[in-house]
Amino acid sequence: LRTESFVRLTVHCSHEKMTRKQRMRSSFIDKAEQTILKVLDEVKPELMTAFGNIDFVTKEDKTVVTHLDKMVETELRKALKNLDSNIGIVGEELGAEGSKDTYWLVDPIDGTESFIRGIPNCKNLFALMHNGEPIWAMANYFARDELWTARKDEGVLQVKDLSEKCRI
Repeated sequence: LRTESFVRLTVHCSHEKMTRKQRMRSSFIDKAEQTILKVLDEVKPELMTAFGNIDFVTKEDKTVVTHLDKMVETELRKALKNLDSNIGIVGEELGAEGSKDTYWLVDPIDGTESFIRGIPNCKNLFALMHNGEPIWAMANYFARDELWTARKDEGVLQVKDLSEKCRI
């Protein structure tokens, strides 16, 4: 997941001025966000148990991967396909499938090197892309209990405890 995709979402507008289409899109994104957070809640205990204490292999591109990278991506793919099977998925570990116009961009553990060493800079990264533009993105720093979300035309939110949102 590219940082510039996440950053490009920081265009702001007020909620009152949203069109019906934007509100419908927002409703779908609310469901998607909850779906992803449910999966992340389910895998977090295993991630934290392995944090700083996990075996890895080196991929052809000389980056590292753990079995948890693949497991997290697999679980997310299942949940996202159940949400809407017409949306494609491009994942760092398992590749691309489905629509190339609208798709989920998934990096199950960004910063695997940090994860392996127990450095809390690792995160789960997601974006919903449509025609090459990000519509929504999430960065979940699971070892720090820090969550950031961004929506096109709505800006970036930092969610501190998953019940408290503060607009940045």
